[in-house]
Amino acid sequence: MIMENLIDSYTSGDIRFDLCFRNNTGGEFWLNPENESGLPLIVIGLEEEDFWQVHATLLHELFEMHMHLAGCRFLKTNDFSRSHGAFDFAMSHSVFSNICVKVMEGMKECERDLKKEWTKFNNLHEVSPIEKENHVNMASNEG
Repeated sequence: MIMENLIDSYTSGDIRFDLCFRNNTGGEFWLNPENESGLPLIVIGLEEEDFWQVHATLLHELFEMHMHLAGCRFLKTNDFSRSHGAFDFAMSHSVFSNICVKVMEGMKECERDLKKEWTKFNNLHEVSPIEKENHVNMASNEG
């Protein structure tokens, strides 16, 4: 794994991880990346029109990483597709609660920096929810 654009290192529960961005969409996590820090790595694509798509990708990757580390992620033995859809997750309610706390800690710690990078990447200015809604309404009225 080539280290892409490092934003910074963050804490999420009992682990530290590096957060990087790339020039497309989606995301993934790597527990043993070939990066200098040796920390787990989460890579998020910033090529999205809406920051909340990027935010949701980070949430997804943090949750999946923590579920994997907690021993809750299983690959169906008879599925050789190597598809992400082949994974199942199973956990107790207390394990789920513990993972939620860890994930929210990580989200809180890196969300602001990720939004700054997304804004720079997309050459956008901060738009209030009211401005955004007005923009969407204007666009829908143009058609």
